[in-house]
Amino acid sequence: RFEPVASGRIPPATEATPTPPTLDALVDARREPDPYADGTLFHGPAFHYVTSWELGANGSTTWLDAARGSVPPGVTHQGLLDALTHGIPHDAMHRWHPQVSQELVAYPYGLEHFYLHAALPGAGRVRVEARALPFAADDSAQRFPRTRVLAFDEAGTLLVDMLLREILLPKGPLGSADGPTRRLFLRDRAYASGLGL
Repeated sequence: RFEPVASGRIPPATEATPTPPTLDALVDARREPDPYADGTLFHGPAFHYVTSWELGANGSTTWLDAARGSVPPGVTHQGLLDALTHGIPHDAMHRWHPQVSQELVAYPYGLEHFYLHAALPGAGRVRVEARALPFAADDSAQRFPRTRVLAFDEAGTLLVDMLLREILLPKGPLGSADGPTRRLFLRDRAYASGLGL
């Protein structure tokens, strides 16, 4: 049996895309350490596009270097697209949604919309603004956190407007380990008490 897992529509170039709403300012934003160095994100070096980021109570601002990662760009610059989500605290969604248990981790589940306003650059800085949105009205169990993500080039030109829906799942032992321990186990393939695959 086959079930559709995704569908999309590519509009003609003459069709205008919707203008995104103005995002709220970050609340209580603080500069965060390198998410790759501290083990928050366990992506390999090919996906290391983040140069700095600030995390607030309602969202984040992340700066990417479009040439820093080494994922082959292809047509869509998929490595940079992946990095648009690196400022979302997937393993700490309680920071944006206090009602979410600290024992849960968020994984990308779907896109409510994705608008590509301009081609992603192969070099230069990209600013990513992510803001937590309320849970959808049809999500009474509050299992699918939603994040609005806007990406801009150095000149402030809007590149991407997307609304990401994630799914909350139990962290388990691996997800509950601190970043350095998780990195030691996954990247360095070293023994870490209580962890296994």
